[in-house]
Amino acid sequence: MKSDQPPAFSQELLPDDNKEVESLDSEDALKITHNLLDRRSQTLLTVQQDIKAKLKHKYQHICEGIEHHGNQSLLKDIYTELYITEGGSGGLNNEHEVRQVEMASKKQTTQEKSIKCNDIFKPLPGQDKPIRTVLTKGIAGIGKTVSVQKVILDWAEGKANQDIHFMFALPFRDLNLKKDQYSLMQLLSHYFSELKEIDSIEDGETKTVFIFDGLDECRLPLDFKNNEKCCDVTKPTSVDVLLTNLIEGNLLPSALLWITSRPAAANQIPPECIDQVTEVRGFNDPQKEEYFRKKITDQNLANEIIKHMKTSRSLHIMCHMPVFCWISATVLEMMLKEAEKDEVPKTLTQMYSHFMLIQIIVKNKKYNKATETNPKELSQSDKEMILKLAKLAFQQLQKSNLIFYEEDLRECGLDVTEASVYSALCTEIFKEES
Repeated sequence: MKSDQPPAFSQELLPDDNKEVESLDSEDALKITHNLLDRRSQTLLTVQQDIKAKLKHKYQHICEGIEHHGNQSLLKDIYTELYITEGGSGGLNNEHEVRQVEMASKKQTTQEKSIKCNDIFKPLPGQDKPIRTVLTKGIAGIGKTVSVQKVILDWAEGKANQDIHFMFALPFRDLNLKKDQYSLMQLLSHYFSELKEIDSIEDGETKTVFIFDGLDECRLPLDFKNNEKCCDVTKPTSVDVLLTNLIEGNLLPSALLWITSRPAAANQIPPECIDQVTEVRGFNDPQKEEYFRKKITDQNLANEIIKHMKTSRSLHIMCHMPVFCWISATVLEMMLKEAEKDEVPKTLTQMYSHFMLIQIIVKNKKYNKATETNPKELSQSDKEMILKLAKLAFQQLQKSNLIFYEEDLRECGLDVTEASVYSALCTEIFKEES
């Protein structure tokens, strides 16, 4: 899927241009045709370059901590390749995700062929059928969203998949909020204003990838059975109808689709619409150590953290999840510098409790100008707000909602402004765990 040359855009003439060409002799008509093709091709190339620049700026950094106040690292500096395999069917998995972490750690064997995230549209050995739609499953925190970010960044920087002309990332958590009717081109232009320079990407030769991240966060009905058929990229309709027709291949059948999901939500897509299922298994043992060595600049401290994580079976198993590695690195980097050895977390509950305390320290420093760096207990106001947020989380999980919006906060009697102060406890974890 790689190419050293810029992609050549092959475009058809517009109807008005055809009429003009038909009134001229063949030699003049040929010159005008070439000029029109060159002009349109150049426009598309300019749009592509602008979109690549925009995506590179957006995805080259990964933010850890409170957004805009946390530590921004270059993704390429801390990214660790994940263990991804061909993953069976897209059916429902009812097992608790924590149990699935241990299963995933046991299932990593040398017999399984790992797949690099940049190669997910490449047929595996023995596969003859072209792959249009890939469903990538993985439990919360296993690294699906960061994998998406890496694939987009590699394309934008010209490092991979240069046979693809456009990549469009449309997270479900954003699509949930689109209540108006859009044509596909209008929806894309909403996210990528650069596309307003062109009429359509539907020419049969422009290679386009749509990335729909977080199917488990989707609040749209995805009514494949009853939604109207739509084949026109310029026809306005609901976002739900656009999505089902894209996935079924009625709309822009030449496009490639990559959908990510937690296992429990994967069955929302009809199996006949999926050409390949992959599964993100997280980090294998060498990748865990690689992550800590990249994340912690002090290599002696990194070695101490790795040694500590290996002393607890439950902590070591959970480190298959990148989000847990991030949480553990955040906690242990601080505690191994300051705490007595017997205070260092040895269980999952202790690790999560200390992580919450650290996030509250960050919140208090930012909003309350506090100087305390190692509080022994929470303030009464912190306790009350955490209990309210816990109630919100419990009620929304009962409804199978994984992402909370303003209306959900209001329904639980939470003040939106006050709750946002605690966003480090919520939104950053959600970002990491997706």
